[in-house]
Amino acid sequence: MRRHELTVNLLLAFGPFAVGLAALVLLTTMLTILLSLACFVTGLVLLVYAKYNLFQRGIWVSFGTAQMHVTASKAYLQAYGFIVIGVATTLIAQLTFYGAR
Repeated sequence: MRRHELTVNLLLAFGPFAVGLAALVLLTTMLTILLSLACFVTGLVLLVYAKYNLFQRGIWVSFGTAQMHVTASKAYLQAYGFIVIGVATTLIAQLTFYGAR
């Protein structure tokens, strides 16, 4: 068997596998980006919910949960938890995408 015939046979045998692997990496990256976007939006909605009562009382700048009600303080902590998860999944998506290149 000649060298170029061997190369063609290898491409025919392992080409679909390589294309499928590349598609899997790209699909995983897109799903991870969508997951991080969902986490960011959920965190933002919870943060607005937690701060809404403070905005009604005229407190526009506050740090921490000291002036919030119990449910608002729980939503505040959950919001930042979702935002941290969103940042982590964004970093994972970037590492997956650039690591696959």
